[in-house]
Amino acid sequence: MLSDGSFGRMFQTFKAPFENEIGFHNRLLIKIDRFDRSPNELTALLAHELQHANEVASDPEITNLASFQRSFASHGWKHAVGFETEEARKISKRVARELSRLEVNAHPKQK
Repeated sequence: MLSDGSFGRMFQTFKAPFENEIGFHNRLLIKIDRFDRSPNELTALLAHELQHANEVASDPEITNLASFQRSFASHGWKHAVGFETEEARKISKRVARELSRLEVNAHPKQK
């Protein structure tokens, strides 16, 4: 879930372009709290948040908090603490399935 509160505080810093030796670039900070999650759960959560980052980065209309809220309200839904999108939910489920499948294949049941 992308929090509009934390997004608002970080937007100026992390969506705004910065200049380095090869030109202007955008940067984004993603913070994930562990909350006793397994490595696979954290990986799926990171994929979920990276999908949100992709959604923000892919929308040239998002330039401030108000445009972010309009964009996410139009293709997602608002929760009490932020926004959610179907795309991000799908990617986290897909990554969790793939990691689970890898785990099963790495430790096959013995007969």
